[in-house]
Amino acid sequence: MRNNLTVTHLEGKCKEMNNKLITNEANYNVSIVEILNKLDKTGKESNSSIALLEKQIDEKVALTSHPLSRSIVKGGNIIKFNSVAFSVGINNLSAFISSGKFVFETPGLYLISASLPVYQSGNPEFHIVLNGLYISSTEIGQTSVNSWRSGTSVVARQLVVNDSVWVQAAGDILFGGNKWDQFTIIKIN
Repeated sequence: MRNNLTVTHLEGKCKEMNNKLITNEANYNVSIVEILNKLDKTGKESNSSIALLEKQIDEKVALTSHPLSRSIVKGGNIIKFNSVAFSVGINNLSAFISSGKFVFETPGLYLISASLPVYQSGNPEFHIVLNGLYISSTEIGQTSVNSWRSGTSVVARQLVVNDSVWVQAAGDILFGGNKWDQFTIIKIN
């Protein structure tokens, strides 16, 4: 009888050990599958991030625009360069044309330039403004009589999405309104 109990006891222990082994194996397989899924997800996210970064680096952004016509802009107001001669990589042109403010859609290093020929006496001045702060001020030159002369400003800035830039008259300014007046933005990196 004792041998039967020992064999029965051993059989029970074997079944118990076998069940634990099956459970451990199932848990192990689930863990391996979870790890592989996480690695796959991480790899896809990394690839997406790298692709987005490459797109931002390679994306071309440029704009050259002119005013539609000769006009006087009162001091403190935006000079609108609302005749776009060339643009690439820009989706919000209509907002720029109507407001005179260029909103950056792509982060990067940019060159921003403005050139204004004016016909007036005094010392006309304009600013390039970034997010409400002057980043450049250009005096076109003092004269006591009306005469044509021009001023140009070029600045480089590292910009992020939704930064906004525009050209603003410091005082009343009469500008030419032709191809000589220009506002250019170029993403260089």
